[in-house]
Order: sequence, then structure tokens, then C-alpha cells
Amino acid sequence: MKNKLIILLSIIVLPLASQQRFAVEQLVERLVENNYSNKIYARRTVQAENNVNISPMMPSLSATARQSSNGLSETNTIGLGATLNWRLFDGLAMFSTYDKTRAQLEVANLNQLANLESLVQQVINHYYLIVSLNSRAKVARELIALSQRRYEEALLRLDIESFSRLDVTLAKSDLNSDSTYLIRQLESLNLAYISLNQLLNFEYRMNGYVNDTIIVDKTFGKNELEELILAQNTQILLSKKGIDIADLNLRLNQAAQYPTLDFSAGYNYNAVNTRPATNYSTSNGANFGFTVGMNLFNGLTTRRNIANSKIDKDISNISLLNTENSVLTSFNSIYTSYQNNVRLIDFESENAEAMKFNLETAFLKYTQGSMSGIDLRNIQQQYLNAEDRKINALYLAKVSEISLRALAGVILRY
Repeated sequence: MKNKLIILLSIIVLPLASQQRFAVEQLVERLVENNYSNKIYARRTVQAENNVNISPMMPSLSATARQSSNGLSETNTIGLGATLNWRLFDGLAMFSTYDKTRAQLEVANLNQLANLESLVQQVINHYYLIVSLNSRAKVARELIALSQRRYEEALLRLDIESFSRLDVTLAKSDLNSDSTYLIRQLESLNLAYISLNQLLNFEYRMNGYVNDTIIVDKTFGKNELEELILAQNTQILLSKKGIDIADLNLRLNQAAQYPTLDFSAGYNYNAVNTRPATNYSTSNGANFGFTVGMNLFNGLTTRRNIANSKIDKDISNISLLNTENSVLTSFNSIYTSYQNNVRLIDFESENAEAMKFNLETAFLKYTQGSMSGIDLRNIQQQYLNAEDRKINALYLAKVSEISLRALAGVILRY
């Protein structure tokens, strides 16, 4: 039984211990380099950057060339021309259009940042989930070792008839239960690695590269965090940028109320050659002029567009208030969880230490025959529960810390 158990756990555990270890900061760097979603958002940002140009303010220049022949009169005609058009005034719409493309670039940058922050948060949460699962697996191995010794002790005492067959059966059943618990923990561990590998674009079978320590930053101040959130939370910044774009859309629609002024210039060259008589003629000339345009009536479309743009701006302002309220509500909830779990870390660590001492003492009593296997098992379960609460408090405190960093817009400085 012991040999089979050792072989089984070796198959599961040895691959985990053979990999290079990475700090969480190193994995964040790998994420930025490898993640497909981040690459997609980076390309979209480049597209938005390409759209920022001064083309609405620049003239357009076109050229034409034509050639025609008449077989009956043997006439050959050639024409060349160039035309320049330049809108000099359009109610400042060209400047609003340019400002809008710049605002859209900032939105693209913020969307890329929001996506990256979300990915980094997922990677760090997965990282520390794996750390916590490793800790649970470590506790499970300790319990298996203890249950194995208890089972061997029961077998020994059965041989000298100081134990009943029931004691051996219970010891074996508890050993099997502990082994099952460990296998379940290792299964969860492997699944967590698979999810992390997907985020990092690692080969899906990679594992064992996470360190085994959780250190919680216990210095976060609520007022300082709230100021950071209002100043640089990505969702709030996106909502503010939405107000800017709504204002630019309003200015674009208002520009339609003003007249337009266009400048145009051209040059044309024409040549006609007729045979058999030698008759060759040419003409050329330049022209230029200004055109003033005014939209006098379009079914009140401009008026309706302006009214809707003002409503869109109001919606954007309300959306900002809603976003701030939602973010601050999440912040207060997460900060409360952070504070509670930080307090619990010390309590649960002390409890786990006390239960470990109790377990060692209980096993000594068990080997001396002054404690039953059932009582020893109860203390084992108490130790397991104490360790589980300690690990859970550490993990939840770290997850809360990471969530607070994400809300405050500082998670990329991790």
C-alpha cells in the first residue's frame, strides 16, 4: 500500500518540481509579450493612431488625361488637366474632426490599458491561486504521511492483538480519504496551470514554475486609494473621454449651421490634330475661384442632430457619475474584504500553529496507546481546517490587494 501511494504521488508531483521558477513580475512581462488579446488591442491602437492626421484641413489635387480619335475625319484629340480643391472654412468642422480622431486615439490607448490591466489581474490571481493550491497540497502530503504511520501502527498492533480489525479498517479508510484529497488538490492545481498557460501563451502542459510564497501588502490607506481611483481609474478615464467625444460630436453638428467657403483652381491643356490636311490647334489656360455654400433647409435634420448630440452629452455625463459610483462601491466592498482578511491572517496563522502542535502531541499519545484513532482523526481534521482557513485568508487578502491595485490604476507597477 505504501509503495503504491509513493509511486502514484511521484508521478503527479515530480513534473511539477522539475520546472524553472518564475516570479510574478516575470510572468507579467511574458504576458505583455505573448498574450494574443493584448496584441489585438495594440494593433487597434495603431489603427487609431493612423487615423490622426490633418487631411481634413488639406486641399485635394487631381489630374486627368484623355485621348480620342475619329477614324472618318482622322481627328486625334488630347486633353490634360489638373484641379485643386480646398475647403477654407466649414464652421470649424475640420478642426473638430481632427480633435475627434485624437480623442479616439486616447480611447484606443485606454481600451488597450484596460484590457492589459484585466489580463495582468487575471495572471496575478491565477499565480496566487496556484500558490494557495500548492500550500493545500503540502498540508495534504503531511496528513498522508501521518495517516500512513497511523495505518502501519494499526497493522503492527493488530499482529500483537492490541488493536481490532476495525481500527485497521478505519486507519486505511482515512489514509485513502487523505490520498483522494491530495489528488483533488493536484487536479485543481493542474487546471489552474492550464488557465495560466493560456493567458501567457505557454505550452499547455507547462507547470511547476510558480513560487510558493504569498506576501500581502498591509499598508494600503483608504483615502489615498480613493484619490488614486478618482484620478486614474481606467473606466472612469474612459467615461471622461466619452464626454469629450460627445462634445466634439455636438460641435460637428453645430458646424453644419455655418456657411462653407471653398477655393478651387485648375489648369487645362487641349490639342487637336486633323489629317490628311495639316490642321493642328492647341488651347490651354488656368482658372481659379471661390465658392460659398449655405444649407438653407434640410428638413430640420441639422436641428435634430444638434438636439440629439446634446442628449448624448448629457448621457455621457450621467454615465461618468454612474461609473464613479460603481467603481467606488466596488472599492469600498473590496477594501472591507481586504481589511478583514489582513486581520484574519495573523489569527489563522496562530490557530494553525496551535493545531499543528496539538496534532503532534495527539499522535504521540496515539503511539503510546492513550488516544484512539478516532480522536486522532478529529484532531487531524481540525489541523486541516485551520491550515485551510489560514491559506484562504492569505489568498483572499492578496486577491483583494490586487483588485485594489487594479481599481487604482497601479496594477501595472506591480
